[in-house]
Amino acid sequence: MLSSLFFLIVGSVGLYFGSEWLIDGAKSLAKKFKISDLVIGLTIVSIGTSFPELVIGLISAWEGYNDFIIGNVLGSNIANIGLVLGVTAILTPIVFSFKKISFDLYFLIVITFLPLLFIYFGELVLWQGICFLLLLGGYCWHLLNGDHEFEENLSDENLSDGLTISLK
Repeated sequence: MLSSLFFLIVGSVGLYFGSEWLIDGAKSLAKKFKISDLVIGLTIVSIGTSFPELVIGLISAWEGYNDFIIGNVLGSNIANIGLVLGVTAILTPIVFSFKKISFDLYFLIVITFLPLLFIYFGELVLWQGICFLLLLGGYCWHLLNGDHEFEENLSDENLSDGLTISLK
């Protein structure tokens, strides 16, 4: 029990400092290559924060705990969307333009339901895994090479078509 608590604390501290380094590095990369913070967040930060889940998934697959893999992926998506957006919206309003993120939102909906569709019709197999990797690669390519006009300074005038999430 005591050793588990110790590893939980050490892992949490390591996760905190690792995430700080990841975010600082991503911000530096964004400034150096003049890439939008949104694009950096949708690519480097999101992939970096998913790496521990990838490791857990690989270990689980190796040891035959396939149900754990599905639970980890779906639970992570629920936690990221619900917990991160929810707590952030409680602390400060999240203001964005729907037009700027509509493609990303629709892609999120498709990529969320695609695994459920695959699971409904049977097990996940090699070609479906390749499909997910190709979708990830295509999405990253779209973000990095697409004709995006992300506005770093959002004002009331250019958010007339936007949304605000606030729980205050």
